[in-house]
Amino acid sequence: MKKVLALLLAMLMVIGLFAGCGKKEEEKTSEPAESVATEEEATDEEATEEEEEVATGDERELDEDGVYVTGIPVVAEPWTMTVCMEKASQDVGTDYNTDKWAIATASADTGITIEWDILVSGTAGEKVPIMLAGGDLPDVFFQQIGSGQILQYSDSFYPIDGILETYAQNLYADMQEVEGWEKMAYTPDGHIYSGFGFYQNLYENSMDGVQIINNRWLENVGKAAPTNWDEYVDVLKAFKDNDANGNGDAADEIPYGWANGMWCAHLYQNEIGRFGIPHYQSNYYHVDENGKIQGSRTTENYKDYLKVMNEMVSTGLYDTEGFTDGWDELGGKVKNDKVGTYAAWTALEYLGTEQAANFVTLDRFGYGDYTCYQDGIKNRTTANQLVWVVTSACEKPNAAVRYWDYLASDDKLSVATALGEQGKLWDEYEDGSGLYFLVPDATDDMNFENMKYTWGFVNGCPMVPTASIPKNDAEISPAAALRDQMVDHVDEFAAPESQRVMPCYVPAEEQEMYSIYAADVENAIDAFHGESVVNGFDDAAWDAYVANVEAYGYADYLTYYQKQYDGSF
Repeated sequence: MKKVLALLLAMLMVIGLFAGCGKKEEEKTSEPAESVATEEEATDEEATEEEEEVATGDERELDEDGVYVTGIPVVAEPWTMTVCMEKASQDVGTDYNTDKWAIATASADTGITIEWDILVSGTAGEKVPIMLAGGDLPDVFFQQIGSGQILQYSDSFYPIDGILETYAQNLYADMQEVEGWEKMAYTPDGHIYSGFGFYQNLYENSMDGVQIINNRWLENVGKAAPTNWDEYVDVLKAFKDNDANGNGDAADEIPYGWANGMWCAHLYQNEIGRFGIPHYQSNYYHVDENGKIQGSRTTENYKDYLKVMNEMVSTGLYDTEGFTDGWDELGGKVKNDKVGTYAAWTALEYLGTEQAANFVTLDRFGYGDYTCYQDGIKNRTTANQLVWVVTSACEKPNAAVRYWDYLASDDKLSVATALGEQGKLWDEYEDGSGLYFLVPDATDDMNFENMKYTWGFVNGCPMVPTASIPKNDAEISPAAALRDQMVDHVDEFAAPESQRVMPCYVPAEEQEMYSIYAADVENAIDAFHGESVVNGFDDAAWDAYVANVEAYGYADYLTYYQKQYDGSF
């Protein structure tokens, strides 16, 4: 009886310790070993002996592959699994197994080591389809698989719907936090292939690029930050015609920088909202206030956008190299103080703390009488549909699933998977009431984006429920609160989530029909966009373009997304 009472006391102490971690305690099935170890001081010798017996797995259910259904370690014997992912260009690390604290911790606790198949940044789009077609599969694809590939190569992946309530209880509990989760998770054939990832609803991710402007440049040319389009053009001209950066050369300034190869600095996604067309997830359609899919790229609004963008580029107010620039090219211009204003996540993505302090958020305003929109969706669900996808080539698929479920067993461990070890880019309030983000001082050699992608996987973590997401606390870390402040500045111009097409799986026959016309439609639109912005166009060219896009099947293209929006496939 003494042993039983002591063990019950120890269990109650463990529950008390983790009550503030975010998930309901009864939902946790695999506490990190370090967390459990801290309870030894609260037990007597006999209870400790019984806990050690449980930790060894002696009394746990073991399946035929040597995988424990619950608890840690996950496997009876050490096991190595192969995981394929594309390395982010911002990641300056050399070894995921040591650079990423969560992976090192998971390896020690689960008994599973990862052998990484790292794809060079920018190559996954070419290499992953070849791997799928050829059957040369890793045990796990990490952040590399789309819903279309799941449907096309379903035999190449391991469905987890049958084991969610046993091997993946934490993932399953998190998925049910998302409204309409079944629509996101289940394929048409009734299977689930991944738990959700990232944050359930992260305010700072309500939008992508937010325009910032160099306040020092404004002071150098004697201008205030613009509040309407005419003032904006006047400021850009002042940047162009004067030595705005103060380096003695009045001809090296780029008033507005943009890059189609930089995810939040595209021209169309950041500028089309000035012309009365909301933008978030697609460059080719938008959802109106009545829930109807509209073709964004054959409207008079879009025609005006093209004319104005051509004027801005041809006069040098907007960068002339934006169509060919990417992350590195735009970043180099920003770091060398050549860019006066651009759309950014924050200035810290390229700059050290001191240089970034020169930039302030620009007011959002439209062109002429058009209603103005900001690229984004208010308070949108940010959970990723497919993150950790186990393949049919995996010898111990349940172990691979349980490894990911282990990382979901504690919200702090999930956040560490995204951002690295506690105390670097995030921490916990002393009273245990929640978590908060941190932004350390950045340098040119290690900026904030480098830190995030080197120490963690950023978007690649088990989903963190809304209630447990770290806060951007301005009193603790003003730099961490910067992004929220930027979003606050323009949030009123973002469309509501009711105008978002939620991710879902599409039946194979619908996807096959879509593939017949989608590429032609999008290629025709993109080609005319590039040609018109750079060289201009006349009414005859516009009319021919509209006829061309419609002939390629734009109406069918829009109907496809209407079905997705309505859930009527």
